[in-house]
Amino acid sequence: MSDDSTPPGSPVLRLVAVSKAFGGVTALDGINLDVEARRTTVLIGPSGSGKTTVLRLMLGLVRPDVGQVLHGDAPLGTYGPAELRRFRARTGYVVQDGGLFAHLTAAGNVSLMARHLGWTPRRIAERVAELAELVRLSETMLARHPRELSGGQRQRVALMRALMLDPELLFLDEPLGALDPLVRAELQDELAEIFRRLGKSVVIVTHDLAEAAVLGHTIVLVHEGRIVQRGALDDLERRPATPFVAQFVRAQRRGPVEGRP
Repeated sequence: MSDDSTPPGSPVLRLVAVSKAFGGVTALDGINLDVEARRTTVLIGPSGSGKTTVLRLMLGLVRPDVGQVLHGDAPLGTYGPAELRRFRARTGYVVQDGGLFAHLTAAGNVSLMARHLGWTPRRIAERVAELAELVRLSETMLARHPRELSGGQRQRVALMRALMLDPELLFLDEPLGALDPLVRAELQDELAEIFRRLGKSVVIVTHDLAEAAVLGHTIVLVHEGRIVQRGALDDLERRPATPFVAQFVRAQRRGPVEGRP
């Protein structure tokens, strides 16, 4: 289902002048953002900055109060239930704790939607084996339930599930946030290689500036519902657009990311 005909860097999803409030509190204020084909965009910022709301708007889970979310030339807000289901079938979504179903094995979690869509057992088995090799998960792990897996293994299973239908767009919301530093660093490098091999359009939410630098082509720093700067890590470090950007980078460098590239 991925669209390899879209040139790298072309927008596949766009937020145009988007604002969103919850209970009278502004979460986003006039956001403009393009998700580029076969590139990784990382949304970063402090808690409550609005970055997860951006992700939920891109997924069609919430609708903007003002502005539009465009998939190609079509606003998501105009999609009916059938169109929205088709759009979501072309997306993969990984949450912080993996969101795996406890009563299903790892293989059962990964293949759930494929079975619902009527894939043959052979096609499912071949795709699961392909993805297990991609994320470096052994065959024995596939027969285990989530409670029998480590945090890193659960996230590998969650990534497999998100990739099962070969989505056009891949969204990850703090996918490594609950892992210990050593496992997190290992998975950062593995994710960067997976994204490079697959060439998909990816959006990641994280608090970690070093993680953003490892995984992202473009870092988008969000603060109080607005994008305050976007670019590479070097742009944020050497050419901060506002005092907040400089303060955010300094705080990250003094924190747990110090020493990471």
